[in-house]
Amino acid sequence: MNLLHAPWMKKKLEVIYNKSINGNLYIMYNDIKFLNYTPTTTSILINLLEDYNINIDINNKLYLYLPFNLNIFLKDLIINLKSLYENNLYIILCGYSEELNNLNQDNTLSNIYYKYPELKGLIDYLLITDKSKCYEIFTALYDTQGIYISPDSSLTISCVTLNKLCDLEVSDYNHISFVEIIDNEDSNYYFNSYIKGLTNHNNNFNYYL
Repeated sequence: MNLLHAPWMKKKLEVIYNKSINGNLYIMYNDIKFLNYTPTTTSILINLLEDYNINIDINNKLYLYLPFNLNIFLKDLIINLKSLYENNLYIILCGYSEELNNLNQDNTLSNIYYKYPELKGLIDYLLITDKSKCYEIFTALYDTQGIYISPDSSLTISCVTLNKLCDLEVSDYNHISFVEIIDNEDSNYYFNSYIKGLTNHNNNFNYYL
């Protein structure tokens, strides 16, 4: 597991979405092929949070953004972190409107609970966005950090701009967006998406903060 403090991405989001984001933004990603959640995973996560001085308590809320198409690893991540931090941790699932086929929030969550019944009561919110800015986000991670992420997983970063839960008078919020590292086997998909983004008039790939 890895954690990246990304104040530059927070500023970029504020510009491209024309919104103010309260608190700190971090990007979390796991090593390629690291698919199984173990007790060691929990220890690694706790150490990462401590390394970045991220406290999670009644005065320091943490918002964790995950893709709505959960896998077993993310399911176990939710269960373990919620057991540790309970109501001081908000689990927020993120989805693209283009992929939800007009399902509303209740129907989408019902489908998730049907697949993973142990998650019922552990998911706090579902946020839905569109793909209009996804190219600008995932290419920024590659251009500035050399990190290849799945283009679709940039939605967890976009959804930070939709969070209306934060009190604007408080600055001690932390946002962690979980993204999927892409495998070399998927490199063609990545670069095809990158080229597609270059022709998208909504994006400005020479923009740096």
